[in-house]
Amino acid sequence: MFDNPKDTFQWVDPKVRYPGAPPYVIGLPQGEGFSPFKIFFFDFTALISVLSLLLAQIAHVFGYFAKHGIEFKGVADFGLIASLAPTDYWEKLKDLTDFFKPFTLLPKPLIADSWEEDVEFGKQFLQGLNPVLMTKCKPEDIGAGSKFSVTEEHLKPYLGDNFSLTTALEQDKLYLVDYKIFDNIIDSAQEDQLGRYTCSPLCLFYLNEKEELLPIAIKIKQKYDKDTNPEIPEIFTPKSSQAEWKAAKLAVSATDIAYQGIIAHLLDTHLVIEVCAVSTYRTLTPDHILYQLLKPHFFDTLAINYMARSVFLGRGGFFDSTGALGYTSSNELLSRAYWGEGLSTDYTGEPWEFYKKALPFSLESREVENLPNYYYKDDASLMWKATKKYVSDVIRNHYQNSQ
Repeated sequence: MFDNPKDTFQWVDPKVRYPGAPPYVIGLPQGEGFSPFKIFFFDFTALISVLSLLLAQIAHVFGYFAKHGIEFKGVADFGLIASLAPTDYWEKLKDLTDFFKPFTLLPKPLIADSWEEDVEFGKQFLQGLNPVLMTKCKPEDIGAGSKFSVTEEHLKPYLGDNFSLTTALEQDKLYLVDYKIFDNIIDSAQEDQLGRYTCSPLCLFYLNEKEELLPIAIKIKQKYDKDTNPEIPEIFTPKSSQAEWKAAKLAVSATDIAYQGIIAHLLDTHLVIEVCAVSTYRTLTPDHILYQLLKPHFFDTLAINYMARSVFLGRGGFFDSTGALGYTSSNELLSRAYWGEGLSTDYTGEPWEFYKKALPFSLESREVENLPNYYYKDDASLMWKATKKYVSDVIRNHYQNSQ
């Protein structure tokens, strides 16, 4: 006698559900765990990372001792434990890159040599980890009285005296990324207590004659409080000091990484798919054509999500330990993105809706169908069309008439 899938795949009680998360299954149902090969691959990858760090530490131990006047002592480990200490003395980014020379098993990312350039910064929003937020700018987004009041006086020192906001808007030259979902996600008292600080930036981009998308204005908070921080300008531009402009871009990049990790990746590509997977298992028989089409796409979904909720989102987990948001605000961001409301704040927004994540809808609603060098759009559109044709052909062949 076969097990009832509704007994095997039971929804967790909403009262004990992980804060902010979409519905998910109780525990890890039998047969849904990782394969031995996948476990070996995870462990091997972790081992390579640890070995790379150890090699770098050993390679630098003598130079570190010489630089900081540390001598080998008559101790059992010959001072090797102290080789962990160089990370405490990093004063600039060059110290980080030099630390992994000459020995490392991990290749240096190509962007490591160009990340400070404005051209590369713009590329990342079209071709990088999170290419789903770029939106065509409208007059009301940056006009007088808006939360991002960019004027020609801000931009002419960089773009020239002939620059016109009206013309740039009419010619589809201006694009915007807005992280309003981060607004007031942590209050100032929490930030000081945690020693972690968040931003809710807006970034304006300009498409130049070379079809390069360049950042031209950044506001690091949705609401500018001149009385609280009179020394911080409301809007940064490439004509700000080099240190200020770099800091503003870092604020945008750091926020983008938090968005990508918790929303674009964890929520949109993992947690939401579990809802689809469990619903499929509970309502369709294995011989149903839709079940057969969907099942391969649920491979390891429940296992990776089970691990993610405990390892990444749990208290003391990855986001809590390494992210600016910490445990509470990571859950807050997750709730805002999925349920459209805050857990511990009065935030209200749009709840997660399936159809809005469809590629054609996303591109059209953001008005970026004609944005050049948007390779994510180009490649994803090809995959979307191929998948749509394949699924349509299979369904049409299976159900040869509408009855």
